[in-house]
Amino acid sequence: MQGRIVWFCLDTGDGIISTDAGQELPFRLTTDQLHLQGGDLVSFDAVENGRGLEARNIRLIAKCVDRLNQQEMPLVRKLFATLEFLKS
Repeated sequence: MQGRIVWFCLDTGDGIISTDAGQELPFRLTTDQLHLQGGDLVSFDAVENGRGLEARNIRLIAKCVDRLNQQEMPLVRKLFATLEFLKS
């Protein structure tokens, strides 16, 4: 499946991916996936976890346009991810 990262918390790695069909799936990033950010286009596997579907094996397809140079400014990056979540 494919979708966009809508929101995630840098501290815990928990977040939400939205698919083109409008479905929202929770996920948890691993330490090797912390380069991902809100708005990135990703592919993933939808896996049943007992409470519903969740995204696993997340792979980057395309980076979001990095308008605020968010990789060098973690607090701005976190704020941007939160604002994107609130807009949706």
